[in-house]
Amino acid sequence: SDIRGDLHMHTNASDGSFTPREVMEYAGSLGLEAVGICDHDTVDGLEEGAHAAREFGIEFVPGIELSCPWRGMEHHLLGYYMDTEEAGFRRMLRNCRDERIVRMQATVERLRKNGMQIPDAILERNGGMIDRGDIVWEFINQGLDKDFSSAYPKYFWPDKPGYILPYSVGDIEPLTVRRAIEIIHTAGGVAVLAHPVGFYVKEMPREQVAEAAEWDLDGLEVFTPRHDETQMRYLLSLVEEFGMIVTGGTDCHGKIKDEPRMGTMRTDLSLLEKLRARAREYKTTDHE
Repeated sequence: SDIRGDLHMHTNASDGSFTPREVMEYAGSLGLEAVGICDHDTVDGLEEGAHAAREFGIEFVPGIELSCPWRGMEHHLLGYYMDTEEAGFRRMLRNCRDERIVRMQATVERLRKNGMQIPDAILERNGGMIDRGDIVWEFINQGLDKDFSSAYPKYFWPDKPGYILPYSVGDIEPLTVRRAIEIIHTAGGVAVLAHPVGFYVKEMPREQVAEAAEWDLDGLEVFTPRHDETQMRYLLSLVEEFGMIVTGGTDCHGKIKDEPRMGTMRTDLSLLEKLRARAREYKTTDHE
């Protein structure tokens, strides 16, 4: 079958090391035909991504990755094909930005209490829209840690000193999974749960997916290097049961976390057709 897409990539608009253009250039060198950019809490990389995708003859899939608390855990929700100018969507982006700034300030304070040296300048970067990864790089540059993949869990796994659950500090209305799905749909987009058992969350009971299905979650990201065969089979059975769509992507952050993951796992383009079809259903008549 045609397996030539990667629908979950990050750029330097969030915590990736590649510019959107470099993402597309690299994707082109691997022979990928469709690429989705899903940066954390921002759509700033989409315009350049769309432009570069045309340049390299790649189908562009515009997306976003949102951090949402659900049952006391941090879940990541992907949105695809939204109208990013829609009012509710813009408001959500502003809230995400405010939340991230507040949470990262609290994170730095907490790590300092644990004796870590973090310069103030780090909080000024990118208008305060910094990421946990920026702090890990700071420690690597200080010589405290050797590489990203071993350092990250040391500080930012949920039971570690630097971890703060999104929306648990500051006074910002929590972007729950349910609200995020609603906002994505209102903006004409498709909502997909990212790596459902492959990152912070290791358990995804059937009834939790059933709950999300009641909120009209569209799909699950099944094909990702973060899942093993057993997890993929389990998720595929849920997708089938609840009539959802399947997506896949490597969650590649460029050269930040290790070698680029792009191309290590590819998504069948027939799945992309289903994603596009679902997006068309949400585009109401008054949309362009």
